[in-house]
Amino acid sequence: IVFYANGLFNADVTSIIDLGYEGLEATSLTTVIIVLIMLPGYFVGVALINRLGRKNVQIVGYANMILWFGICGLGYEWLRAEAPVLFLTIYGLTFFFSNFGP
Repeated sequence: IVFYANGLFNADVTSIIDLGYEGLEATSLTTVIIVLIMLPGYFVGVALINRLGRKNVQIVGYANMILWFGICGLGYEWLRAEAPVLFLTIYGLTFFFSNFGP
């Protein structure tokens, strides 16, 4: 359930990340980029889970997911058209916190 919303924006993100490749190469490279975006959240979560506590890590993760998906959803048209780098950054933050907390 956590990654369902990330999947909704996946096609938009892959269209923004245009590396000049087509087909399997393009899919592979964008998948690698997305994986590299989400890995830091996992490592930060592992590093902080004992210091902050499991419940607090989950609260921070879910609260940030609500915040970033809310911004992504409410400003979707503007972000896609006018600020694609900001859209990618917010998308990265959703992945970061979905791996950090929940």
